[in-house]
Amino acid sequence: MGVKKEKFWTGIIQGLLVLLLIAAIVALSVGLAGMVKEQEPGADSSQSSGSGSGNEDDDETGDDILAGYTIVSENLIKDYTLLEGRHLNNVGSTDANADYTTLETGIPVEAGKTYCFLYDGQVHDVSKVVYKTRSDQVAEGEWDPECVIGTADLVSMPITIPAGASYVFVSMYNEYTADWGDWTGLELVEIERKEATLADLSAYTMLTLGDSLSESGDWQDYVYQDTYLSYENLAVGGTKINVFAEKVTEAALEGIDLVFVMGLFNSTGSVPGSVEDEPSNAENASVCAGYKYIVEKVRDLDGDVKIVLASPHRPRADDVAEKAAAVGEVAEYYGLRFIDLYNEAWGNTEEEYDLYLKDTVHSTSAGYKREAEVIAPYLVEELTGEVL
Repeated sequence: MGVKKEKFWTGIIQGLLVLLLIAAIVALSVGLAGMVKEQEPGADSSQSSGSGSGNEDDDETGDDILAGYTIVSENLIKDYTLLEGRHLNNVGSTDANADYTTLETGIPVEAGKTYCFLYDGQVHDVSKVVYKTRSDQVAEGEWDPECVIGTADLVSMPITIPAGASYVFVSMYNEYTADWGDWTGLELVEIERKEATLADLSAYTMLTLGDSLSESGDWQDYVYQDTYLSYENLAVGGTKINVFAEKVTEAALEGIDLVFVMGLFNSTGSVPGSVEDEPSNAENASVCAGYKYIVEKVRDLDGDVKIVLASPHRPRADDVAEKAAAVGEVAEYYGLRFIDLYNEAWGNTEEEYDLYLKDTVHSTSAGYKREAEVIAPYLVEELTGEVL
């Protein structure tokens, strides 16, 4: 009996071990499948856009915009020394921090003029710029707040020097210096705008609402290159239609001449709907209801601001033709200008997708430029009445 009992329990233990092994294999398979699924870029995935997107092959917008300027000075960074282990962390003090490197003396600049940072002739960001009235680096504990005009983080081109400032201090992450040859390639140059190639809209300002298609500001920058139309951007990547106007207030509309609204790829739970739908900012309200809510909110806050609605461009992996058309129906319902990027930007050939899209939905630099070519003439007509 003892031997039988021992064999019995041995069999039970072996069976349990087999079951545990099978469960572990299943769990591992499910986990791996989930990881793969998370990495697949869907048509409505909320991917970040812009110069920090990580796709360097498509990150050409800054240099393309520089083509709209003329460099009118030599490199202004010369005979400088590095203040190792410090950075201008805030306008109240200079804090020791081994992760940063800072120029010890300020670079002379002129208020009102425009500058940009280059590395080996290419446009590049710097971590922080502090605008000051004094050229010396004040030691910790001796900081004079009166000499600080302002600060700017993640500075890219162009930058315009604020009134009262005579010097800029530059702060960078040390991690860049290995590639940059310890700052020897960093330049600061003065630039001037070339003549607008399409029309001069420098007297106007646009506010853009939407998702990642507008968040980076790339197509807006191309429009600016041709028209001087300045803009404020409240677009947030990954958001649905009901979030587009969330931050629109009277203060946000102050000084705004035109509100531009585009986006719907993230609203997968929304149907196109009808212009008879009541305005709604519910998460999965119809496209018509969501866009009606945006239009009526903006009009309630400022009845004089112009509103332009646009359908997004044609994506590679998802046919959203009916939703795109719904945006046009809302524009017609309110008598607003509609820009049909879905049909006007590009077609549905693989050659066009390869040229204009870097994934299933997000644009390459060529895509943003093409969108701007379609959008800009409509904005000129809307703001000036001039038909191009």
